[in-house]
Amino acid sequence: MLWNLAVEGYAAVEHDDRYRALVFLATSASLRWGEVVALVRRDIDLEAGAVSARRQYPELDTGDLVIGPPKSRAGKRTVSFPAGIVPLIREHLRAHVPEDPSALVFAGPNGGVLRRGNFRRASRWPLAVEIVPVA
Repeated sequence: MLWNLAVEGYAAVEHDDRYRALVFLATSASLRWGEVVALVRRDIDLEAGAVSARRQYPELDTGDLVIGPPKSRAGKRTVSFPAGIVPLIREHLRAHVPEDPSALVFAGPNGGVLRRGNFRRASRWPLAVEIVPVA
């Protein structure tokens, strides 16, 4: 469904595309929020079309972010993603991610860990959800 929305123009980006790759990668690879914001450059293999979920940044009730392993042993995994999003991810890495293998792939506005609330505001997520046609 997400792919159809993109093809039909619902995923068009008019101002800032820095979160587009996050949405496509997270949904196509079934990554949790804490896993996708913990990805670093070396976790993505564009040639193989795979991403390794090795850690997560859960946001605690206190608002603190802590780095840790995924929720379970099974959570540590390598997952493939569609070849169709490789150009999108490649462009995101080129435009927004330093060459350092340990650089966060989806960083916040100041280069730190991206928080869910900041993503929702910057991506205008509530508006996006509102305009998605319901089947």
